[in-house]
Amino acid sequence: MKNANHLTIEKIIKYEEDLAKIQAATHITDFDKLVETFIKNEEKNFATFKFVNEQSNEIETLEKTIADLKVNYVPWSVL
Repeated sequence: MKNANHLTIEKIIKYEEDLAKIQAATHITDFDKLVETFIKNEEKNFATFKFVNEQSNEIETLEKTIADLKVNYVPWSVL
């Protein structure tokens, strides 16, 4: 049990150190504000990821359409 308590204390100390590093890097000392900022940034990152993914899908569709048009292309001069 003593060893488990020691590990728990070590984890808490590590979490506190990590939180202090995050607070120093972000200049946000209020924990709730830090969480709120993190969540907003995650939502923004996901929206950006989703947008980029949609654009990539659109590019693939357009590239396939272009390839199909090239295969089926008949110059007007041949008609």
